[in-house]
Order: sequence, then C-alpha cells, then structure tokens
Amino acid sequence: MIRLRRYFENVDNETFAKGLVEVSKNAEIDLKLQNGKYITKFQMTGFFLGIILVFLGLGGVLDALAGYQNNL
Repeated sequence: MIRLRRYFENVDNETFAKGLVEVSKNAEIDLKLQNGKYITKFQMTGFFLGIILVFLGLGGVLDALAGYQNNL
C-alpha cells in the first residue's frame, strides 16, 4: 500500500494503471523471495533434525545389540 500511495495523487488513469501493474509485479517478486528464504530455513531445519534422529536411532540399535551380547 505504501508503494501505491504515490499513484493516488494528481495522476491520470493511464499513469495509475501502469503504476498498479508495476507495484503488483514488485509485490509478487518480494513474496517469492520471502517464501524462498523461509523454505530454505525449513529445509535446513528438517535436514539437521533428520541427521539427529538417525544418529539417535543408530545409537539405540547399537545399545540394544550391546545389551543383548552381554546377556549371552
């Protein structure tokens, strides 16, 4: 809305229409860039969480195997 403010004062219809198209294109680009940053953060968080869970699972399996061998 801040970007549109300049097009509401003392402009004709053609200038207003061009300004509206320009602002909508810029807003779409801004939204894509912002979503890309969030998606990257979620991907990295999921990746590291996955690695942690794999190591915890592997540790649990190895611990269970070590306990099983001690009982023999």
